[in-house]
Amino acid sequence: MVGKRRIILTNANVSVFKPSYCKTFLSDLIVHALFHEEVLIREGDLIGNTTLTKHLDDDTHFRVFAELLSVGAIKILRLGQKSYPKNVRRDPTRCPISARAEDQELNRSDRGRIWKAKRRERNLFSKLDQVLIGSSESMARQRPFPKENAFALELSEVLANRESYKLSKRSPFRDISSMMAEKFVEFCNDTDAWERFLHDSGVGEPLRSGRGFYRTQAYQCAEIFHGKQKRGMQRLIESAYAACECDREDAEGRYGQGALTELPARYVDCGDTSDEIRRSEVLPMAPKESFLPLIVTPGIGDVLAEVREKKTFRNLQSCLNTIDWQGRPEGEYVNPHARFVDAWGAVCADFADAWARYIPRQNRLDKATACIPVGLYVGARFLGFIAAKTPCEMLGTELAWLNLADLGVVPGIYYLGRTLSRKVRALAGVPKLREQIFNMVSLRSVRVERNARQSDGSNDGSGAG
Repeated sequence: MVGKRRIILTNANVSVFKPSYCKTFLSDLIVHALFHEEVLIREGDLIGNTTLTKHLDDDTHFRVFAELLSVGAIKILRLGQKSYPKNVRRDPTRCPISARAEDQELNRSDRGRIWKAKRRERNLFSKLDQVLIGSSESMARQRPFPKENAFALELSEVLANRESYKLSKRSPFRDISSMMAEKFVEFCNDTDAWERFLHDSGVGEPLRSGRGFYRTQAYQCAEIFHGKQKRGMQRLIESAYAACECDREDAEGRYGQGALTELPARYVDCGDTSDEIRRSEVLPMAPKESFLPLIVTPGIGDVLAEVREKKTFRNLQSCLNTIDWQGRPEGEYVNPHARFVDAWGAVCADFADAWARYIPRQNRLDKATACIPVGLYVGARFLGFIAAKTPCEMLGTELAWLNLADLGVVPGIYYLGRTLSRKVRALAGVPKLREQIFNMVSLRSVRVERNARQSDGSNDGSGAG
């Protein structure tokens, strides 16, 4: 049985986050919610990203983000309650984000440095607590961590075999020197080596000493180096960490619109030249860097909730699940690009139709338009084109053209006029919105080695997964 299609917004990590991403962040979430069954944001990434928390401080942005959480379109990926140290006073079940922030302050670090939340951030975390405890659909539990140090194993594997991984040809990692690579391989294999290195380098008391070699420890060691090789190692640390997170959660990673890069694939010499290495086709897909104000608006949560319940959304998931890593639907030959285009187009059509019913609000144009039928009705009554026996006529007064029933008819005409005007405007925008949503997803066709464990990332991370 194929599991749910999940994606972790790995590019929301503060170490790789670009401030320019804030403009398209909510659009990105909405498109991913149309594309994946579960869109996950790690709570640590959300807490430690000051730029992102400032963006969510805006009332409209927070309302949209809260709606997406409430309907389960996105989820906060949380630590299990048993993972919290005893020195955390807040209850993770009642204050999930605030408790995690306290844990971050007391027991963790920000890229090897002590982290403290600001008052503005604490207020935002309290508001998010209320959203999360109000909806069970807004959270997902992290899967259990492996017993072995997966991060150290991953980092050591890449650095020890850097020729096979062609690190020197990858621009984010090419400045990592052989000496630096050998040092980090030693840190990964000897749990005490990194502490000795920091002590010898003049670091008095390393953070989180005696706990093995993980991301915090790797960042502290990278700080000892300088220039481009330091930055290259930091990017490799983040790539290895993201790969481990995605492997554990069985999810794709988001590698666009940030400094995060996919880990390179390893190329192995098969030795037998007669046995040609078979190549395969993969179809990475990701939202483009574009912003649609029409969809980033309160009420979008209801739209997504409706669309994600439709058959077209399930058909899209089935389509993406049956396109295997070779880009061929299992058991048949069908153009995978055409198959995807049909399924994605149907979801976009449902989204645009739902948007037309939920989102557009009445404006001045609708009110002005509604005055036209009201004026026509009043004029027709005055001229006698619409006649009826009224109490005024029976009394023989000069105001015979007036009818007490008109006091109910006129407001009704005005209301219907405004409503119809709004619906016409909304329906007129459906084709354009459908096309805009459809074009917000980029589709790349990449050729990679069959024996490589993942794509070669030749675009340095412009796609997802």
